[in-house]
Amino acid sequence: MLCATMNERSQHLRAGLLLATSALFLTALVFGRQGGAAIQRVAVTDSISVLYGPGGNVGVFAGEEGVFVIDDKFAASAEGIEAAIDEISEGELRFLLNTHWHGDHTGGNAHFGREATIVAHENVRRRLSAASSADGPAGLPVVTFEEGLSLHLNGQRVDLVHYSNGHTDGDTAAFFPDQRVVHLGDLFFESQYPYVDLSSGGSTPGVAAALEAVLERVGDDWQVIPGHGQVTDRETLAAYREMVVEVMARVREAMAIGDDPATMIANGLLDDFDERWGQGSFMTPERFLTNLVAEFSR
Repeated sequence: MLCATMNERSQHLRAGLLLATSALFLTALVFGRQGGAAIQRVAVTDSISVLYGPGGNVGVFAGEEGVFVIDDKFAASAEGIEAAIDEISEGELRFLLNTHWHGDHTGGNAHFGREATIVAHENVRRRLSAASSADGPAGLPVVTFEEGLSLHLNGQRVDLVHYSNGHTDGDTAAFFPDQRVVHLGDLFFESQYPYVDLSSGGSTPGVAAALEAVLERVGDDWQVIPGHGQVTDRETLAAYREMVVEVMARVREAMAIGDDPATMIANGLLDDFDERWGQGSFMTPERFLTNLVAEFSR
């Protein structure tokens, strides 16, 4: 395996947090060549890592009692993810959480479901069951819940909490209270505007409500793992939520006077947010506003 030191952590982590935890932020590059994609590992704490690469961010919690994985990207990345996990721990893969049903977070289910117990909100199983990407029973969650549950592994508790009608209708966040880390799945895009899947029961007000609930649960010293983007902190998450709330209010006002998304862009509705959140190739400012107008028009 090829290892290299990463560049400095995200600029959005506060200096105090960096100083307090710098010894824990060891970094390795793990290249699992499957479809030419590289899987990059970043250690968040001594037992929690994030795997970057095509698709959503994978969380890995490893210890003496085994390994708990959060999401598994696309199917083509499964072998690379497995190689990265093997570099982290020789322990048994015990549990796999799907934070929601989208294929860039569940594509490896059939591969990892042969060993791990897949856990998810009941709506995730329902949607995967109806989708060809489920790859049969091996790709489906076998433990489901309505509101949440707790796992007890490696001497710690992991709280899985469902937030309804946000990014989708099956979003789950994983809280690690002993380590002050939370993985939010696609309730949070660290460097892009939010994507809300209306066809899967999502809603932008639901995203704002979910993030408000998360912010009430975590302290200033918590680290936040987004569904896409770099590990960051509570301050950045709060700024993201404030942006979502403010943009919703602006769009409703603009719609009330008959503006369409193109007019909103021309009038600079997102200009003060674009530098921070509007640089992504997927959720462009135009797409974000188009989705919001479609949602609020329903």
